[in-house]
Amino acid sequence: MSKKWLLHTANRPTLENTRLLAGTESNGILESRARHLLIANGQGRLRVDTIYPERSITRFIGGTDYQYYVETDGDDTELSGKNMIEGVNRQPWFEEALWRVEIQPETASLEDHFLTVLTPSLNDFRDPASAPPEN
Repeated sequence: MSKKWLLHTANRPTLENTRLLAGTESNGILESRARHLLIANGQGRLRVDTIYPERSITRFIGGTDYQYYVETDGDDTELSGKNMIEGVNRQPWFEEALWRVEIQPETASLEDHFLTVLTPSLNDFRDPASAPPEN
């Protein structure tokens, strides 16, 4: 079983150099070794930058048929999991996360460090090193 840093989001993230592992681009499991991803929701923007692990794999999983997808055997090398839809309580006051981001080390080890920078902004994505806008 791999150690993972997780983030749930309402909308599909954008990530460069993705490879489709299962399903489709808008309803499935995708993977990349890119170091940052972008998420938009209305005017809100979130940039996610992976600092550690230095060599990582980022997957995002979601869409109708993969929203609750879990590898029931804990083995990510063969995608044989299940969309755990049983018991879902959909109510209009619940905001559902349709996508899940998983960042994991490229190779397994006894000790791993995770450091992820989240940079929120409005309307446009900001570089994590940029200063706040002046009034």
